[in-house]
Amino acid sequence: MATNNILPFCETDTGTNLLSQADYSVSSDRTSGQKAGVASSKLNNKALRQAALIASQVAQYISDATGDDVLDNGDTSAILATMVQAWQKTAPTIQKFTSGSGTYTRPSPAPLYIKVRMVGAGGGGGGSGSLSGGSTGGTGGDTTFGTSLLIAAGGTGGVERAGQAGNGGAVTVNSPAVDVASTAGSFGNGAISAGGSSPSGGGGGTSPFGGAGGGGPGVGSSSNVTAIANSGSGGGGGGAANNSTQQGGSGGGSGGYIEAVIFSPSSSYSYSVGAAGTAGSAGNIGQAGGAGGSGLIIVEEFYQ
Repeated sequence: MATNNILPFCETDTGTNLLSQADYSVSSDRTSGQKAGVASSKLNNKALRQAALIASQVAQYISDATGDDVLDNGDTSAILATMVQAWQKTAPTIQKFTSGSGTYTRPSPAPLYIKVRMVGAGGGGGGSGSLSGGSTGGTGGDTTFGTSLLIAAGGTGGVERAGQAGNGGAVTVNSPAVDVASTAGSFGNGAISAGGSSPSGGGGGTSPFGGAGGGGPGVGSSSNVTAIANSGSGGGGGGAANNSTQQGGSGGGSGGYIEAVIFSPSSSYSYSVGAAGTAGSAGNIGQAGGAGGSGLIIVEEFYQ
């Protein structure tokens, strides 16, 4: 713990060593300064007490905000540098995590609070094919912060069936985190049913970060069905060729979205970013679906 040498003065009021607040407020020596002659110890103690009280608490704030010592050693340059450091740190800073797992470490000086925005990974879009030829997209991975403190589950994959789209991921916000604007992920869109009209795939579910994969066209390339990385949105389903037995693939669901505030944050939190749900493969004369968007964590650190 940092040391603060700037201490209060005359902390003990015996009733005989200080002017009362009422007497001090009306004292002519307070307003005009002491006159020649014998000085009043009660007046001096009162004036020194008030000045030292404020000085000690300003120094304590500087020490707490920076983690540095505030020493009574005559080094004015060091104290000035520490003051500047404490009072300049006003704008929020941001850390972003886009893959894998690790540990978020709280900066020094410590922020008053952090805001965490995060999303689970999106489910992959289903592949299309003749009847049951295409495969289901993979489920997106969960994104976590603080192990079980914040959990944004991944969306499930879309299937090769008209209307059977992926589900959105659930969210969990536990104390001491405060939920601000969290929401479960959105469903993907169902594919167009078969019927000899080149059915299109269904689009993926969209997260607050956008970037969902669109449904694959009924004929040709399905290159537009992959969700944007780190969006948490679902991949689109593959489109199908012109065949009365075809069904387009359905879109994957988006991951759950969390926006929460943590006051007086701990020194560190473990985290994990959800991996994207895999794309469903193509069946007979069908098209593959698109992969979901991987998860994301954004931590904003707020100071005074």
